[in-house]
Amino acid sequence: MLAIAGAVPAAADASGWSRPFRLTSPYSTDLTPASVAVAADGTAAAGFSAQEEDQPAVSQPFVAMRSSGGKVSSPRSVPGAQLVLDMTFAGSTLKLLTAGSESGKPCCSTVQAVSLANGKLGRPQTLVGKLTGATIGNLTTLPSGRLLATIATDRGVWVAQSRPGSGFGKTYRLTAGSAMPWTVAASADARGQTVVMWIATHGQQGEIAPTQIVAAAGSERGAPGNARTVFTASAGRSIDELALGSAGGAVTGGWMESWFDRGVYRAQVVVSDLAASSRGRVYSVTGLTPSGLQIAGNGRGDQIITWKLCGSSGTCTVAAAVRRRGGQFGAAQNLGSIDPGQSPVAAVASDGDSLLGWISSGQAYVAERRPSDSRLGARRAVSSTTYASNLALAFGPGRTALAAWTQGTLAPDVVGAVFSGS
Repeated sequence: MLAIAGAVPAAADASGWSRPFRLTSPYSTDLTPASVAVAADGTAAAGFSAQEEDQPAVSQPFVAMRSSGGKVSSPRSVPGAQLVLDMTFAGSTLKLLTAGSESGKPCCSTVQAVSLANGKLGRPQTLVGKLTGATIGNLTTLPSGRLLATIATDRGVWVAQSRPGSGFGKTYRLTAGSAMPWTVAASADARGQTVVMWIATHGQQGEIAPTQIVAAAGSERGAPGNARTVFTASAGRSIDELALGSAGGAVTGGWMESWFDRGVYRAQVVVSDLAASSRGRVYSVTGLTPSGLQIAGNGRGDQIITWKLCGSSGTCTVAAAVRRRGGQFGAAQNLGSIDPGQSPVAAVASDGDSLLGWISSGQAYVAERRPSDSRLGARRAVSSTTYASNLALAFGPGRTALAAWTQGTLAPDVVGAVFSGS
């Protein structure tokens, strides 16, 4: 596990993208998919773990930083953890959500929050413990700067909300003891109203597909609570995936439904604002399997919803639809091929500039929608490698975005490129 040598600032080309630069030197172990974050001044961070494939308990997380001027620092280890679940900036302070277990045991039994400021890690705060199995988590930034931490395993969903000038408050469990969450999403609107949603099965995990969406709502004053069922699929249909995204003064939900009609597989993607008067949009899918659903949005109402479609031959394509401020989602676009093991990612800037990224034939591609456009433009190659995977993409509060991906197989490293909107 090596430190990176100093990097030269990478100039942007006409498309707004810098030349790719290494965030790390090659590792002799596998690397987990990176989480990325960008601060208001353009400082960018990527968090990942170096992990032994045959010994998952041997996992060490790192954070690599790139200054607004282009200087890349050596990756910094995060002691006492095994994974970085998510990360975001609060001003110039990087906030990390990490997970770990006792020495010699695979992740995860404990989730903690820790801050990185002025090159120093603060004291970790434990949010929840006594977990078992795979754990996911995310940090949602509220308009006031408070953070909502959402944590989930197949045994429950927990939330904790930060307090002004302090750490996180009490952690609350949102699910009943018998619930087995299938997937979880969280988001906040421009007013500070928060939503955490999940789908769950009550039978043996993987045997009984979910048919209901459950949600808990909160605000700047308190973490989400009082979970209730907000949607039930029609008889014979299951809910396969779920996503949430900010829509200005509301939160938008998206989900995938699938069913068999006289032995023929059918599916659809549904997207709708979470309001009683909202009219949703349905994207029907014929002969293909949708997956990798994601919604990205900003505080004024610009959004992207994206997913991939795979056929029986194993080939997959990227689909996406965009929404301009004050409008509705348009028709779905086909953006080209995507590697079967990868999913598309999206990010939306505060002014509406939108990016959609994916991996195809081991290369990182990005399509842009400028604020005045109603559709995404043509794809652009951000990397020339044929061994890229696990693309991550994030805008900061301004118009700077970071794309980061794992590059290589035998000696992988983390590579990034910066987008500066014009």
